[in-house]
Amino acid sequence: NLVMRLAFDADDGVTALDSSGCGNSGTFSGTELAPGTNGGQVVTFDGSSNYIRIPSGPSLMPAAITVAAWVRLDSLPAEVFELVFKRNPNISNNEAYALQINAAGGVRFVLANGWQTLLDSSVILGTGEWHHVAATFSQPDMALYVDGTLVGSARHDQPLSHDATADLFVGAADHQYHPMGSFMHGAVDEVRIYNQALTA
Repeated sequence: NLVMRLAFDADDGVTALDSSGCGNSGTFSGTELAPGTNGGQVVTFDGSSNYIRIPSGPSLMPAAITVAAWVRLDSLPAEVFELVFKRNPNISNNEAYALQINAAGGVRFVLANGWQTLLDSSVILGTGEWHHVAATFSQPDMALYVDGTLVGSARHDQPLSHDATADLFVGAADHQYHPMGSFMHGAVDEVRIYNQALTA
């Protein structure tokens, strides 16, 4: 059920290799690779312009989903940092699914298809420390986890609404009519997407 895994350990700074077998490799745009704590590599974001772009494909538009990553914040956002972002066809509430860091330093999971549901974690992430974050959805149940502990749950009573023309982004968000924004400031590792809601 793993449809995207960006581990960065074998990457060259040009292509973000997907090792899931589903062909969801992406392209680095201004991001840099740095040594990781386990001997591999992590990707760093400067908070102003860089990101990873993964072309849209059927496996990135599931009915149920888990989005997970390791993250280390270098600062807190004025509004939000995007960890993983996939746009839907709607103009105003334009996230099909998004895993974010909110202004307080908590984790936020957003689903929208005309009706937007925001789920914020009860745990605040500090800067300079690594944390594992994960979000799951199987209609209607949303859940958020930090370091393996459930830190929030909500209901989203509509199915995911996907846009086949909208690519997936790590570290930023795009918009149908506005410039890209919400650039991540920090480091990210082991970005994973599953086509099911994993259990705790």
